[in-house]
Amino acid sequence: MIARKVWAVAKADFKERMRGAPAWMAMIVGGFLCYLAVTGKATVTLPFARGVWNSAWSAGTMATLAANYLTLVCFFVVRSAVQRDEETGAGKLMAAAPVSNFAYLLGKALSNFAVVLSVGSVFLLAAPILQWSHHEGYPFNPWELINPFLYMTIPSAALVAAMAVFFECHPWLKKGIGNVIYIFLWVESLREAAEYGREWTDVVGFDGFMKSTQAAAKAQGVVLKERGLNIGHASYDHWNIFTWHGFQFTWQQVLLRLEWFAVAAALVLVATYFFKRFDPDAKAALRFPLPKFLKRKPKEETVGKWETEIARLSAIGGMVGRGRFLGIVRAEMKLLLKSIPKFVYGLLAIANLLALIPHDKDGPTGPGVLAFLWIVPVIVWSNMGAREQAPNARPLIFSAPHSCLRQLPAEWVAGFLIALGVSLGVGVRDIVARDFLHLATWLAGAAFISSLALACGTWSRSTRLFQGLYCGWWYLGMNNVPNMDFTGVTGQRHAVGYAIAAAILFGSAFAQRWWITERAAVMRVLGVIRRQPQERVQTA
Repeated sequence: MIARKVWAVAKADFKERMRGAPAWMAMIVGGFLCYLAVTGKATVTLPFARGVWNSAWSAGTMATLAANYLTLVCFFVVRSAVQRDEETGAGKLMAAAPVSNFAYLLGKALSNFAVVLSVGSVFLLAAPILQWSHHEGYPFNPWELINPFLYMTIPSAALVAAMAVFFECHPWLKKGIGNVIYIFLWVESLREAAEYGREWTDVVGFDGFMKSTQAAAKAQGVVLKERGLNIGHASYDHWNIFTWHGFQFTWQQVLLRLEWFAVAAALVLVATYFFKRFDPDAKAALRFPLPKFLKRKPKEETVGKWETEIARLSAIGGMVGRGRFLGIVRAEMKLLLKSIPKFVYGLLAIANLLALIPHDKDGPTGPGVLAFLWIVPVIVWSNMGAREQAPNARPLIFSAPHSCLRQLPAEWVAGFLIALGVSLGVGVRDIVARDFLHLATWLAGAAFISSLALACGTWSRSTRLFQGLYCGWWYLGMNNVPNMDFTGVTGQRHAVGYAIAAAILFGSAFAQRWWITERAAVMRVLGVIRRQPQERVQTA
């Protein structure tokens, strides 16, 4: 009986999810990453060595890229299952239905798992294309094409699906700070797999992939001087070539990968402890005292102030034609920054001081700190374009005169100024060092971030699309994928390209918002155009 309920919840949620834009956008971006792999701009190699382009190595390359992509981007894509039921009111129906909390959350986790695997199927379908594009003459082997995905992609997808449900149910992690925490957990998991080589902590399977390929290379006489895995774009003067036929799937390897399914089930079980079953009056299961600097000040009582505020209102007739652009920009910045804790400002200040330290090239100090400064405020930028489309705010903002011409550009300027403000130390250092090329890249990158956030929020009406897309873009740029670094940290300088991309993205957001706010006027104009031929016929 419980299996039927779990299946019903998972099936309904999966159908609803696949109708939305985020899942298809994730597939499109994943397809672009596959295109980079096929064209040789995104590669997976060992230090000074790679495998022959047979089915196993082609699938291993795609599975490695998929494990990176799915564990980062798809977390933000699927982290909306419980929240969507709460926003649409379907959660109240579920709360009254004879479905247990565990069955409901398990169904949501299975739906997340299916969505993540759907996005991962793009990489699986691209694996034989990657093998064919290199024309090394090796036959297609179906088992070798599936083998790396079974080891690397599927267990990590199960963990991502369960973590998304757990983060949605936890009272702290379901907020914006949970996204930042997940990003740091993701980076730490990759570092753990690359540096320490502990298989029982290898979430994405990188350690198992390195050990299996290195063992195959050693058996064929290829000597590897160092341990590592290059993901991104690597080029050496001489390659050591070896043949790899996939994972052997020993009992130890099978148990180590099944471990993450057990962890995923445990996360869903723990999530039921925090799940409030859509009861707004329910208290959190675990309550910890917050430090004073994290507590918000209580709101002042508003009783008795209505008369004073109404008396200060002025007539609207003479103000319709005038707009206060700078005042709107200031208000937009306050709305974007109001939820940021105070200690984050201190952290950004320290990072900006590090950016002022003289450094010969990009690295942890100097311009290299820009990578950190532009990943921390991802929560702030994700609200752009989506906040004003909330059900309660939409009628108020869109009914204002010329809301598209006044509010949208002001919001873009606010995001642009925030991008410059959090990385001001980088700009000052560029000016002092007269590095005007990086200064132009810095300005174009800030414009690109603001435009991307505005376009994602405007078209998707959600914060998750930007969070997932931006984090994935940032990760590719930090791995020195060609044309993907908008910060200039890796030495790439694409100021003109990203300035053009910023203009295109802002234009798309403006067009979408203009259509929403000016639809009635457009339809009236189209109606006049359509009636004109009829009127001419009647006159004749």
